[in-house]
Amino acid sequence: MFYDDDADLSRLDGRTVAIVGYVLFNFGPTGQLIADRAKTPHSNQGRSILYSEAADYARTRGIIIADTKFEFGLANGQVIWIDEALTPDSSRFWPADQYRVGQGQPSFDKQYVRDWAASTGWDREPPAPAIPDEIVARTREKYVEAYERITGQPSDDWLKRTR
Repeated sequence: MFYDDDADLSRLDGRTVAIVGYVLFNFGPTGQLIADRAKTPHSNQGRSILYSEAADYARTRGIIIADTKFEFGLANGQVIWIDEALTPDSSRFWPADQYRVGQGQPSFDKQYVRDWAASTGWDREPPAPAIPDEIVARTREKYVEAYERITGQPSDDWLKRTR
């Protein structure tokens, strides 16, 4: 089912989504582990540190992270992080050089799929329309571009190292 904030992008290469968040979550501009400095990522201070560090770093690479969502749950009485954050799937990534106040922004995130879905006249009730291959491919291209801007490396290099 589709929800206001979620779209099924399961046909995208999951690694493309995950690696953008991994780079942003784990390393700031100095390469120091951000998670170590945040200590308790579920606290307001921890979330603020994680978001600020990632947003500051992404900005040096030409990307504005307009927002991200952090989702937490409870397991054995412990607060745990239960979903990805700081990825194009959980955040709004905008190209800084194209940002214009008061307008819709071009993006590197799943807004492209949302815009397509809205253009179909779909009433947001199941069943959802099938996402055409060209929409999936273009969304993947946007995610890959975000990764390459953030890391300064071709995504194919990461795929080769992790296979």
